[in-house]
Amino acid sequence: MKRSVLFCLGIFLSGNAFAGCDWATTTPKDDANYKYFVARVYSQNNMSDAQAKAEQEINNQICRLFGAETVTSTEYYSDTTTATGTSRTNERCVGVRLQQFTKEKSDTERSGGEYIACVKYKYAQSAYKAEAKRIAKTPNDVIVGLNESIGDTNCPGAPVEFAIKPQDALIFIDGEPYGKVSLIKNVCRGKHKLRITHDNYESVEEDLIVPLANGKITKTLKRATKTITIKASDPRATIKVNNKNIGKTPVKYTSNLGDTIKIEASADGAISAARTLLIDKYSDDKIVLDLDTKPVKLDFSGWKQQYPGWTIYVDGTKIDTYTKISPNESHDVKFTRDGFRTIRDTYSHSPTDKVVYFDKTYNTVPTKSMSRQNGLNLDLLSGIGGNYISANINNKTSSAIGLSFDALALRVRKDAFYSRIGLNYDLSSVSNNGFKISKGFNTDVNLGVNFSDYISVFGILGYEKLDITRPQINNKDFSGSTWDFYQGVGLEYNMQSWPCSIRLKYTTASVDLYKDFYIGDKNTRIHNIGLSFNINWFGLVRMMR
Repeated sequence: MKRSVLFCLGIFLSGNAFAGCDWATTTPKDDANYKYFVARVYSQNNMSDAQAKAEQEINNQICRLFGAETVTSTEYYSDTTTATGTSRTNERCVGVRLQQFTKEKSDTERSGGEYIACVKYKYAQSAYKAEAKRIAKTPNDVIVGLNESIGDTNCPGAPVEFAIKPQDALIFIDGEPYGKVSLIKNVCRGKHKLRITHDNYESVEEDLIVPLANGKITKTLKRATKTITIKASDPRATIKVNNKNIGKTPVKYTSNLGDTIKIEASADGAISAARTLLIDKYSDDKIVLDLDTKPVKLDFSGWKQQYPGWTIYVDGTKIDTYTKISPNESHDVKFTRDGFRTIRDTYSHSPTDKVVYFDKTYNTVPTKSMSRQNGLNLDLLSGIGGNYISANINNKTSSAIGLSFDALALRVRKDAFYSRIGLNYDLSSVSNNGFKISKGFNTDVNLGVNFSDYISVFGILGYEKLDITRPQINNKDFSGSTWDFYQGVGLEYNMQSWPCSIRLKYTTASVDLYKDFYIGDKNTRIHNIGLSFNINWFGLVRMMR
């Protein structure tokens, strides 16, 4: 059942009659805001008849624009200036609802015995698009395509037949729309401008000479294209169109109008985004796909093998081996273990689908310095210090200050027990009246007790190499070297946080000088006080826990 007529163009008598219709010879080009319709019509009856025909022509243009069915009715028009009238058959569009369709201009003129009326309408592009979409969804029993043959039957001419692909292309002659037709009964003789358009194809514009040799225009329109820019929110994303990789974001893609395409953006560590689009002249030129990032999978299994016994916290949460973190963000990591200083750091990682293994390394520092921990320590080049040496030479005490080097030491601490074996070198000497004693390499054994984590007291037993130069007696030189036994006591203070200790020791030796000659009334005695600073860090090897 047909719906009632919803569109009818009114007729009005212009107030500036006979002002002239020269402006109505060309229809203005459509712009971004409006489509324009112009009619210029002749009548031999009267001015009212000319005006009615002009309004009817606008109505016909609208019918052809939408491809709507027409209905006819007969009305009588009178000329108020001459009190004469005429009957006119009107055609109206079925099912077309016009909004924002307004008359912009109207004029009339008289040329000899003919009456001329002209009118101009404008139609908002937004309203036209909305109505076109509505009509496209309307059942066929309401909107029926025009199958009629149209044209000007008042001038000598010829019929023109059209075979256009696609079939729903629109035909314009001299700017006047004829719609989606296959035949125009009569086109006035002469030269005309023919234009064929379609939303998804390139327009054709050429001259039309009537009469034609064969009376038929055959055209196949070329598909129009549109270039769009596709961009993803993730700058690393790869763009696909119809499952084909076209590059990294942002990319440009050219598609035929009327095609439906599927676009997809994906990136490592992100959730892919996809959209299906119909590309036409009204579709967007720029498409943006938003990608949500996946959490990064962070694994500490390898790190825990390297640092056994440590507890791991990420952003304040204790974890076992595995956790997830947000990419491109800074996260707090903390490592704790009894007896060691807490390690604090920050960590971030870019998005990725792969498992990330935590591989940062740290210097672990005990809350008790390594020099205070139970175990076996090997100290290489472990210390340097100073010493004060004195000797009783010829019943007179001589003294000097020198340097002491701890070249190598092996130390064991176990609860209250303390022991140390060391190889040292003293650079010091004393002299008196031509008699000189110089100290060199020495080795000793320290045995003692640990009074606390900080203080150890020990006894010292060792041997030391002495170089001796003595005055010549009876033309004989009694210079030489000897290893001599020494003994003493020592005190070691271990630093609280650093892997270092300070050692203070006192030793004494008795050198037997009576084998070769007599000097004084007793053996020469040597006394030594040494203060050394020992480093138990880089050369430290922990062999026991």
